[in-house]
Amino acid sequence: MVEETHPHLDRAPITEAILDINVEADAKLDVTEAFATQVANSYPDSSPVFAIEAFFSVTPGQSGVAGSQSNVIGKICWNADKTRAVQARINGFTVNHIKRYESWTVLRAEAQPLWEQYTSLVKPKKVTRLALRYINRLTLPASGDLGEYMLTHPRVGPSLPQEMRNFFMRVEVPFTTNRAATITQTVVPREPGADERDLILDVDAVSVKEFDASDPQIWHELDALREIKNKCFFGSLQEQTWRRYQ
Repeated sequence: MVEETHPHLDRAPITEAILDINVEADAKLDVTEAFATQVANSYPDSSPVFAIEAFFSVTPGQSGVAGSQSNVIGKICWNADKTRAVQARINGFTVNHIKRYESWTVLRAEAQPLWEQYTSLVKPKKVTRLALRYINRLTLPASGDLGEYMLTHPRVGPSLPQEMRNFFMRVEVPFTTNRAATITQTVVPREPGADERDLILDVDAVSVKEFDASDPQIWHELDALREIKNKCFFGSLQEQTWRRYQ
């Protein structure tokens, strides 16, 4: 992939950035407890991570969810002001930057040594999936054609009223054989008479490819996903929209 240069936004509308690595491992839950202990100085507030499993019943004339159960699969550890978190799970690793996102450089630099700590304890057999997800909250005028502000957006037929009070749109865009991005948009309900509306632009760039857990190519692949994320963000907005955040 040819890297492109995108504008730097000093006031980027990012509400959360998520770096996620899925693994295949034979680890026991106690190694995630050990990870939480190791990082406690920087991330002192830890709590369990649960996976919910649903059971379906299919009988003649009747089907549906018969029940569900939740299982602890790891730990999420927060810093003191709840703006940074790291998750150690028996099936993966995640770093979350919330509210005060600084830059990809900062997120990457924080994640790498934490990943090394994680792998030394969990000892993954292999990495199976990489992802970078960025959730943006854009503030737009409440009225007018959404196409004036967005290049990627839902459309209604020309014979219908063009005012959309609410919508949810989700599209998956392939980039290479193993890389794709899911772009999700939705409007935050606004108060009657409000002059502005907030739109959530959620970009989830994913690489489904296997790596050895110690392979430095993991980080080059994440760099490529960051470029895809930028393509999706700037490619979804009119210039006048992203310039609001410079």
